[in-house]
Amino acid sequence: MTLKLKALLLALGMVVIFIAAHDLVLEIGPRQPTPQEAGLAWLKSEYRIPDESFEKIKALHEEYFSRCDAMCAQMLAARGTAPRVPTRNVPAENVRLMRQRAEAAGRAREKALCESCLETMVSHLETVAALMTEGQGERFLKDLLPDLVNPRELQELRAQTRPVQ
Repeated sequence: MTLKLKALLLALGMVVIFIAAHDLVLEIGPRQPTPQEAGLAWLKSEYRIPDESFEKIKALHEEYFSRCDAMCAQMLAARGTAPRVPTRNVPAENVRLMRQRAEAAGRAREKALCESCLETMVSHLETVAALMTEGQGERFLKDLLPDLVNPRELQELRAQTRPVQ
């Protein structure tokens, strides 16, 4: 075996060892909590939730976030799916009106989904608050609801959703 081949094999071996060591350190090292896990930990400590109630809240959150993910996917789909407007043998003014109506219908669908999402979120937060002690549940709603009940996205959709004439 030549010296160049030995050096190449040694370098490749070292690369394989470094990659394996890197993967091993990532595997056995501490795992960062997900944003949802961090939020739940904050919720438990901030509002001094007992373990029994916290387990119920944790289960509610898991179910809520799966519904939330589905609603977000529906909103993204509504935003990107404007019906195709036929343009062949149609006067330009009619095409413009048809496109405006199609865009308005898409915004109306998105607005309805956004409002439904908001109602689901408020209902979820009220359910969570009901599992807390009376004073903490009230404080929880007072702390969170004012910032959540009128999101900027919904304000924009409401402003854009006007009937096209």
